[in-house]
Amino acid sequence: MAKLPAVVIFVLMLGLFGQTATAACDSWFRYSPHQVGFERSYFSQGPMQVLIQTTKHPRPPKKLTLFTLNTYGLTTAQLSTHLNGHYNFWQTTLAESKSPKDLQRIALSILETKSDIVFLQEVKSVNVLKNFNQHYLQGRYRVMMFEQNGNPNLRTDLHVHTGVLIKKSLSLDFELHSYRELSGTYQGKQIPVFTHDFLVLVVRTPGLVLTRPPLMVLGLVHLKARKSLVNDPQGLIMRQLQVHALQKAMHQIQRTFTAEVPFFLMGDFNGDLRTATELGPIFQEGLYDVLDDVENDDYTRVTHTFHGVKNGPVELVKGQLDAILGNQTAQRKQMVRDAGIYRWKDTAGNIRPLPSTLEERTQNPSDHFPVWAVIENLR
Repeated sequence: MAKLPAVVIFVLMLGLFGQTATAACDSWFRYSPHQVGFERSYFSQGPMQVLIQTTKHPRPPKKLTLFTLNTYGLTTAQLSTHLNGHYNFWQTTLAESKSPKDLQRIALSILETKSDIVFLQEVKSVNVLKNFNQHYLQGRYRVMMFEQNGNPNLRTDLHVHTGVLIKKSLSLDFELHSYRELSGTYQGKQIPVFTHDFLVLVVRTPGLVLTRPPLMVLGLVHLKARKSLVNDPQGLIMRQLQVHALQKAMHQIQRTFTAEVPFFLMGDFNGDLRTATELGPIFQEGLYDVLDDVENDDYTRVTHTFHGVKNGPVELVKGQLDAILGNQTAQRKQMVRDAGIYRWKDTAGNIRPLPSTLEERTQNPSDHFPVWAVIENLR
């Protein structure tokens, strides 16, 4: 009997794993011969998806645009039949389902920035993300996402997911790893640390060459909201635990791929990155804000406005809760060509000023602003 080449055996094994994959993914992901699914990550001990977009004549891009946004609840009555068209979080219904106009404005922010890899927080479900892509982004992206139900010990975080959109035209291969199963001690109990998951996207040159270092590694995080829990004012203790877990995860990623691989960490940190002391350890890992390469003025650094709670005192807090952070390798290679914060526009296409009242804030599709960065020198 002829002996099968090692590469054939490897592909057959990938196909076997793909049949048992439990992560949510599109039908093309399950059944196309060019896409394969894993069930277990080889470094995070959580689930993993693999997206192989290799074409017949692959041409890896010279640059990529990264994009991150906390959508403030990506769900609508048209996109989801759950919860009667309402998005429930913080144990109360604070935001009704998004209007088509707001969804169009979110889609416009993605399209106007020509984003290639999109990281979204507060997505109701994988079906919502698929439908948003199909109806508002003309189906230009692949969907990669793990659904989780949050932490039952922290009811405020149920049904708040993170997801990834990857432009179909990219000739690259991707692995999406989840740290949803990483546990830690919180108020005497062992619980999952990342209430919204911590996703790691490994970007590789086409061809599924796992023996070579990836082009770069991208981390997507959504830390605990500044909402008080029992014996934990503003969720500070929980965020400190998450930041410590982030450090451990970044060390693990570095051991797996070496420190010479470019790494970008992005998302909603739920604390002002310029002043929140609990976020300090992240920068001790050698990360820097990519906006440092472009701008430093206060206006450009505001990614979130807070206007107090309903029927509570009027309070305006402006801060930088969202960011794209790069490691020293990315900085040394001068990979950030451009970066910025996208400002919401009115119906006439004019940039709206930062909201100063809650009423003005509700006229934006989210209380957050998207952050984007153009990355080059990938090879």
